[in-house]
Amino acid sequence: MTATEKADLFQFLSTAQGWISGYRSQEKIPEFFDSPSGKPTIPVLIIGNPLTTEANSLLTKMLCAIDLEPSKNCVLIYTETVSLKFLEEEILKNHPYTILLLGKNFNLFDIKNTTFVNFHGIPLFAIENPEKILQNSELKRPVWEDLKFFKTQLNRFLAEEI
Repeated sequence: MTATEKADLFQFLSTAQGWISGYRSQEKIPEFFDSPSGKPTIPVLIIGNPLTTEANSLLTKMLCAIDLEPSKNCVLIYTETVSLKFLEEEILKNHPYTILLLGKNFNLFDIKNTTFVNFHGIPLFAIENPEKILQNSELKRPVWEDLKFFKTQLNRFLAEEI
């Protein structure tokens, strides 16, 4: 299904829902993007709160340690809050294989260490926010273990797509 077809379908369903509810919905139509192959286009979508320069530097080192580089093979998005609608919009824009949340306090999912949550067919994983790691050095080892697990699983997901 192309982006145009998705947008048309969304508009139709929104209109139908409005008619059923007794009014026409005036909600803004989200922008849809085509994935050239119809498959995910980036390995990882990373979402987290805005970081200090020091925490951002730590995050870059952490990502490089598992062969991820922002703007090369992952997309990094900073936001104050994460909602289900926000995640859905970012999935439509970026077509990720998996999502990595920075911080386990988004209150959308009950995410435990080394556990993936299925979100619209996309594996979602969370690690501790780099700001907290800087505040508590005892978190370094558990987060490193989480990142290694994440990388192993990401490699498995990518291998399944080939």
